[in-house]
Amino acid sequence: MKVIKILILVIILSSISVLAEETLKQGDSTTVGGKTFTLLAVGETGNAVVSVDGINNIVNLNQEKEINGVNVLLTSAVYMGEDSIAKFILESIAEATAASTPHVVVCGDDVCESTEDKDNCCKDCGCKYGYGCENNKCVKAECMEDKDCYPAQKDYCVLDKCDAISKKCTHKPIINCVVNDKCCPTDCYYPNDSDCPTTKLDPNPTQTPLESQIDETGTGLNETKTGSQESKKPSFFAKIIIWIVNLFR
Repeated sequence: MKVIKILILVIILSSISVLAEETLKQGDSTTVGGKTFTLLAVGETGNAVVSVDGINNIVNLNQEKEINGVNVLLTSAVYMGEDSIAKFILESIAEATAASTPHVVVCGDDVCESTEDKDNCCKDCGCKYGYGCENNKCVKAECMEDKDCYPAQKDYCVLDKCDAISKKCTHKPIINCVVNDKCCPTDCYYPNDSDCPTTKLDPNPTQTPLESQIDETGTGLNETKTGSQESKKPSFFAKIIIWIVNLFR
């Protein structure tokens, strides 16, 4: 019941805070909910011409009017030419709407609020040292940091972690090929993963047979051989000259 009374009081105070009573001289401005309210002129009959972020309108005495997201109530106006003054009660509609909407406390939004504590929402408020939060209840912790989860014989292919919320150990197998992590996962091979033994080679290499025939200079061996053979073949004109020479031998 006490919490409900406090919530009602907060709503009332918030509603009051969005109302602003302003006395302005003709030509003066003020800010309401991020919008600029300006008294442009005061009429001899007690009305006023005002502007809200460039939107102009006329407000009569004791008349409440919504202008560009602001509720405007003219409570008094004194016409004195350029020295005319007027008093308004101004309210930002957006701020008033937000203030009138009660805040709902939700356990599990990572914010420990006034009505929450470690007993009813350890998800948000946590537990005292030595305890972890499991099923929204504080229970004796299994670990406090990662090293508390390491086995006597460390397996470098298993990631041992202490969960930040439950304070329980997790042991997750490593499946990614990471260099210098002292682990060679099942689907990793040398030399892509230098942690693997040199005898563990990929049984299904992606290199094509043609690529395997490329020598260290980057030239295809077959291509070099073929090119060499073609360079040794005499041209058509060379064959004719050789034939003519042979006729006179």
